[in-house]
Amino acid sequence: MRIFLLLCAMTIMLGCASTGRRIDRVKASEIKEGVTTRGEVLELLGNPYGTSLTDDGKEKLNYVFVRMNTKARNFIPFIGLFIGGADTEKETLQILIGKDGKVEKQSYNKANEEVKLGLFA
Repeated sequence: MRIFLLLCAMTIMLGCASTGRRIDRVKASEIKEGVTTRGEVLELLGNPYGTSLTDDGKEKLNYVFVRMNTKARNFIPFIGLFIGGADTEKETLQILIGKDGKVEKQSYNKANEEVKLGLFA
C-alpha cells in the first residue's frame, strides 16, 4: 500500500511541466524590423532560450515557452494506460539579427494541441 501511495504522489507531482519563459507579446510588439538592435531585443525580452548562426553569418535568437498539463484520466488505474494524454501549449519567437546588428526578420508562433500518450494513441 505504501508503494502504491508513493507512486500516486510521484505521478501527481509530474502532472504539469514547463520549459522556457512566457513571451511578453506587448514587449515583443515593440520590436521593429530594420530599427531595433540586438541589445534592445535583449533589454526587452531578456536572454533567449537559445541562439544559432545561419549559413551567411547572421544570428538567430530563439525564445521558447512550452507547458504540458497531464490529463486527469491518466491517473485512472489501468484505464490510464490506454487513454492517457496531455494538453500542450507552445510559443516560439525567432528573431533574425542582420550583420548590422539590427532585427532583420521575426516570426512568432503559438500552438495548443493534445498529445496522446496511451498505448492506443
